[in-house]
Amino acid sequence: MLVPSHAESARGGDAAATEGGGPPVTERFTLSPSQRRWLSAPLPAPHHSNQHFYLRGHFEPEPLRTALDLVAARHGQLRAAFPFDPAGPISHGIIRPQAPGTIPLDVAQDKPDYMDHTAWREWRAEAIQRGLDPVGGPVARALLLKRGGSRPQDHLLLAAHGLVVDTGSWPILVEDLLDAYQAFAQGREPRLVPATAPFGAWTSYMAAETAGGRYDAEISAWVREVDQIRALDLPVTLPSGLPGRAIASLDRQTTAALLGGAGIALNASTAALVYAGVGRALGQAFARSEVGVDIQVDGRGAVTGAPDVSHTVGRFTTGFPLALPGAPAAAGTGYDAGWRDAITRTVRRLASVPDKGFGYRVLTAAGRVPEFRPRVAVGYHGEIAPAHGRARAGLSDWPAGHDSDPVNPPWHAVNIKAGVIHGELRVVVVYQPGTMSPAQADQLVTLIVTQIAQATVHAIAQG
Repeated sequence: MLVPSHAESARGGDAAATEGGGPPVTERFTLSPSQRRWLSAPLPAPHHSNQHFYLRGHFEPEPLRTALDLVAARHGQLRAAFPFDPAGPISHGIIRPQAPGTIPLDVAQDKPDYMDHTAWREWRAEAIQRGLDPVGGPVARALLLKRGGSRPQDHLLLAAHGLVVDTGSWPILVEDLLDAYQAFAQGREPRLVPATAPFGAWTSYMAAETAGGRYDAEISAWVREVDQIRALDLPVTLPSGLPGRAIASLDRQTTAALLGGAGIALNASTAALVYAGVGRALGQAFARSEVGVDIQVDGRGAVTGAPDVSHTVGRFTTGFPLALPGAPAAAGTGYDAGWRDAITRTVRRLASVPDKGFGYRVLTAAGRVPEFRPRVAVGYHGEIAPAHGRARAGLSDWPAGHDSDPVNPPWHAVNIKAGVIHGELRVVVVYQPGTMSPAQADQLVTLIVTQIAQATVHAIAQG
């Protein structure tokens, strides 16, 4: 049989069947626990609950459109639809057939004279963020802002609905997009990293494992953990509205040490050192010896025996409540003997959670464990953008519209995200209005970075 080229695949194939008069269907897939959780509590503005990523470089629209089509053809979740059922929560989503423009690309170059560049970028980005539709598509959009004059770098914004991507999806999506774009721009066929199992194969496996009782033995342990975390939840409010954001970065040298096995003498992974630093910072900020947080992790590779989805885009996020060692406010920020205890306790607590806490998500979704969502979420997401990429990438320091409509209730009052971008560990504190002032958020994110650096220095000293 003839195998279509990447470019032919990107253009789409024959029309597919429809389901219930809705969008055309190529396949159905079982929802992940994270997707079921999202869909079980419909938001006032369900179309506007997104994630975004941006790139800076030089992009030509036509090869970029072809590359976006190829990425959509390659990753089915970027063609997903979630037909809401008024009778109750749905258990399956559908994958729409590939067609040109599945990920629409808007190109803008000339701003109105009455707007400055920052306001113009924000205005265009906000339109992209609000232009997603999890029912009929699209679930992803792109905006290319062409730059001229003395600053010729273009800005490319990618926005995708939170039902179809997680933080771990962006390195995969961006790698495929850049590889495909460079090939099409040079007039050659792309040679992409081999794709791994489809999202639906992973969710079907997990559903079968859950039905077979894989996580039943964890019920009593999670019930006890939830009771403990309730008492350790931090005293912050949970109002809706546009969130604030504070950002700080760890220097390249310390980041390299953190990534280079700094914690090996204490059997501490990079994530464990990050969480130990975050726990110490929160303990100092709120005068707590222990703090209850909602750990957010990438579910790829979490479950032994599951299909390989290491290069698959989708919402694999899992999370679980955990008590992190804190510190009294009087402990100070410098090096002290308490670090060894804080790191080893963090390592033990993370190690005690099987399958990265996937059982907790499954059991709470089934109503077998009471769900408790701590007000503060913490996630370490690894290397989000490489130090020597083909285009500069980032997450937060460019006006990109709002990821969520302010009428949507937040999942957390404070969300602490950490990831490595261009060789530096970047920490972002996203906080709901009224939770803290901008000055307090700046102090908190600076304290977190300081404590992660201290954890790294102490761990190296143990070697």
